[in-house]
Amino acid sequence: MLSQILLVAGMVVVTFLLGRITTSSRNIAFRRLFLIAFLVVAVLAILFPSWVQALADLVGIGRGTDLVLYVLVVVFVGSLAMNSRRATEGARRTTLLARAVAIENAERDFLTKDSAR
Repeated sequence: MLSQILLVAGMVVVTFLLGRITTSSRNIAFRRLFLIAFLVVAVLAILFPSWVQALADLVGIGRGTDLVLYVLVVVFVGSLAMNSRRATEGARRTTLLARAVAIENAERDFLTKDSAR
């Protein structure tokens, strides 16, 4: 039961954090720190698998490999959400750029035709 609460809370936190606008340097720094922490935990889990089993026992999961799988699912969903957010932001920026170029071209054409009269 404790493990289910922790995993659902992890999903909610990851979804909330990644659903926010990601262009600020604070969010970028947070993501980098999260990645570094994830790598450190992964290395520790590889070097000391008994720690993973002890943590799994602590949260009520039978095997340490199941705990690793559940955590990876949370990280994978977070990665999907982050990539989706980046794609949406990229599409929005491309749209704004295309509009600016179209307006500039229209103004240039209008001024060229107006000066030719």
